[in-house]
Amino acid sequence: MPNQSTFFLAVLLVSFVVQVSYYHTISLADDVKWVERVKNLSHDILQLPIHIDFKDNHDNFRYGGHPGTSILLPAAIAFRLGAHPQYSLLATIAFINALVIASIVLTCHTLRPYSSWWLIAGFIVTIHPLYFYGTPTNVVIGPTIALLFLLALLVYEKRSRPLSTRLAWFISFIIGLGLSTRLPDTTFIAVPLIVFMSAYISFQHLLLIVAASIFFAILFNPFFWFIPIEYIKTIILSTASHIVDTGSPGFQLTPLWVLYYTPLTTISIFLAVLSFICNRKKIPVSAPFLLTLFLITAATSSLFLSAKSQTLRYLYPLIFTWDILLPLFLLRLSDQIHFPFITNVRYLTLARQLTRLFIVSAIVFGFSFLAVYNLILPGSAGLI
Repeated sequence: MPNQSTFFLAVLLVSFVVQVSYYHTISLADDVKWVERVKNLSHDILQLPIHIDFKDNHDNFRYGGHPGTSILLPAAIAFRLGAHPQYSLLATIAFINALVIASIVLTCHTLRPYSSWWLIAGFIVTIHPLYFYGTPTNVVIGPTIALLFLLALLVYEKRSRPLSTRLAWFISFIIGLGLSTRLPDTTFIAVPLIVFMSAYISFQHLLLIVAASIFFAILFNPFFWFIPIEYIKTIILSTASHIVDTGSPGFQLTPLWVLYYTPLTTISIFLAVLSFICNRKKIPVSAPFLLTLFLITAATSSLFLSAKSQTLRYLYPLIFTWDILLPLFLLRLSDQIHFPFITNVRYLTLARQLTRLFIVSAIVFGFSFLAVYNLILPGSAGLI
C-alpha cells in the first residue's frame, strides 16, 4: 500500500466525486426543509447580532426536531460565502461522508492488511443503495456510526498494547460528529460501545474519550452555544413522540419490508449467527465484539421497529455496519471450502483465488444492482 496519507486522500477524492454525483442525481428526503435550515442558520449566527431563533412568530420550529448541525454549520458558512444553498448542503454532506469513508477504508486495512476487505468495504459504503432513501442527516450518520463500530473492533484487537492518544482523540471526534448529527441515534449506540471499549483501555483514556466526545458534540453544534436547554428539550420530546405517539398513523415496517430493503444485511446477520453458533473459533471478527454488535442490533431494532413512527432510517447505522462486515463473513466462508479432488498445490491456490474473486464479484454486483435499481426505480422514499 502507498503512503497512508496519499492513500487516504485518494479514497477521499474518489468517494467525494461519487457522493456529489449521487446527491445531484437523486433528491434526498426533506432536502427542501434542510436547505431552508441552512439559510436560517446562516441568518441567525453568521451576521450581527448573533443569535438563534429556534421558532418563528407562529411557534413553529425553524430547524425541526433533529437539526443535524454537523451538516448545517459548514453548509451555512458556504452559503454565506456566496454558494447556492442547495449546493452548499450537498457538498457538505458529500465531503463529510468522504472523510468518513476514507477513514473506514483505512481502518479496515489496519484490521485486515492482507485481505481485500478494505477495497470491498470502501466500494459498499461509497455507493450504498440506501443513500437514495435517506434524509441529509441519515446518509451521514449511517457510515459515521459504522466507522465507530470498526474503531471499537480495532480497540479490542489491539488491546494487548496501550491505546494511543491519537486514536482516542479520533474516536472522540467520530462520536462527537455523530452526536451533533443525530443525537438520539448516536447515544443509543455510542454508550454501549464506550462501555465495551472501557474494558480494554485505561481509565485515563476512557475519561479522555468521554470528555472529548462531549467537547466535539458541543463544538459542532451552535444550538449548544446559544440555547442548550431548549435544544435538549426539543430532542427529547421529538424522539419520545416518535417512539410513543406521533399523533398520526405511522407506516408499519413488516419483516418483509425490512428484507426487501436490506437483503444483503439479512445475509450478513445470518452468516454471523451461523458462524458464532457453529464455529466460534473461526469467526472473522472477535467474538466479544460480535456479541456486542448482536446485542446493540437487537435492542435498537426492538425499540424502533415497535415505535409508533417506524422508519428504516433509524437503523441506517446498523445496516451500514452489517453490510461492511458481509465481505469478511463470505471471504472466511471461502477459506473453509475444500477441494479434495485437486492435488496440485498450484491449482489448489488458483482454485481458492478464483473462489475469492467470485465472492468479491458477487458482492460488487449485488450492491451495484441495488444501487442502479434504486436509481431507476426509487420506489417510495417517504415510506422508509
